[in-house]
Amino acid sequence: MAHSRNIILMVILCYAALVGLYFIVTSMTQDLLKQSVTQTTQSANKTVTKIFVNEIFPEISGVLDIDNRKEGVEGEVLSLIDTKIRTFMLGTDVLKVKLFSMAGLTLFSTEHAQINQTRKDNPAFQTASQGGIGSQITHKGKFSAIDQMVFDKDLVSSYVPIRNKRGQIKGVVEIYTDRTREVRNTQALLTSLKSSLIIGLSGIGLCITLLMWVGLYRKSQA
Repeated sequence: MAHSRNIILMVILCYAALVGLYFIVTSMTQDLLKQSVTQTTQSANKTVTKIFVNEIFPEISGVLDIDNRKEGVEGEVLSLIDTKIRTFMLGTDVLKVKLFSMAGLTLFSTEHAQINQTRKDNPAFQTASQGGIGSQITHKGKFSAIDQMVFDKDLVSSYVPIRNKRGQIKGVVEIYTDRTREVRNTQALLTSLKSSLIIGLSGIGLCITLLMWVGLYRKSQA
């Protein structure tokens, strides 16, 4: 009788371990997939920023005056910068662009209502202002994109330093990139993995249970 109870206890512990393994594997996989999407997009946003700095920033740097400006752009300057940036981003998956001074002031945003907001306390901005790149992935039920309002989107926002030809950091650009398709693909992959794990771990659990009960039966017949 005591041996039977020990077998039952071992089976319970075995299933508990398998359930724990399931949650650990799925959680780690989800984090890795999310990190992969974020890092890939961050690299792409860095490349876009380099092109922007080389091709567009020289055309707007004079009117933007990023070193000395104490408030966001407006009027004709806003219209000029807005047109240049929207034309540059046309046909890409970039949904929003912001330009910040080194003090964290929003000098320009394709969503004009956000101009003059401050991001000086934002960790991602602080990382970029010191030469790094800060990115995060978020889900937005509603989002004001460059040319329209969009809904139910997964976005990666990246803060990237703006450097001059001497490598000095003059400001920070924030780029919001649409990664809805990639996130949904990873979610589908994760769902498939979960299904496979459930089947596989259930099979392992049943095999272990069967072996234990066979051992118990043989012992009782001995």
